[in-house]
Amino acid sequence: MILDIQKITKVTKIVPKKIMIYTSSTIKSILYKKLLDKMQRRSTANFGVLMKEFVNDNEVKDFVKRNPDLVKKMIDDILSESLEVRHRRMKTNSFNELIPLQDAISLLISEIGNQQLEVRIYSEDNNDKYDPKQKSKFARPYKPAIYIE
Repeated sequence: MILDIQKITKVTKIVPKKIMIYTSSTIKSILYKKLLDKMQRRSTANFGVLMKEFVNDNEVKDFVKRNPDLVKKMIDDILSESLEVRHRRMKTNSFNELIPLQDAISLLISEIGNQQLEVRIYSEDNNDKYDPKQKSKFARPYKPAIYIE
């Protein structure tokens, strides 16, 4: 995350005053876990096969129908991880990304080198979040979205 922020500020030449970090919604986390489970159990990453299963899954079908590109990105995210990471994530019943990110705020401020920096972390589900550019919709499990002012 720190490297991502440093790259963004380097490319955009923005001296950040505020950094907003958005974790994925609950439905995306549920879908990710289901995708990971199906990919591991069935040893398949075939998009068509997985989509057929999810359009019949009452818990995620509406979301999947509206966001097929996101499903593809999540499959790619999972495939980019080592088998060890996939196994570890399968064993995790629930993981709230907000907690470790909140714990890392002081480290982030220190690494960016601006003690006046304001860092806020929101869940995509939070209706009261500051999100002027609608960046939160790009958050995926283990891949938070970032907005810098």
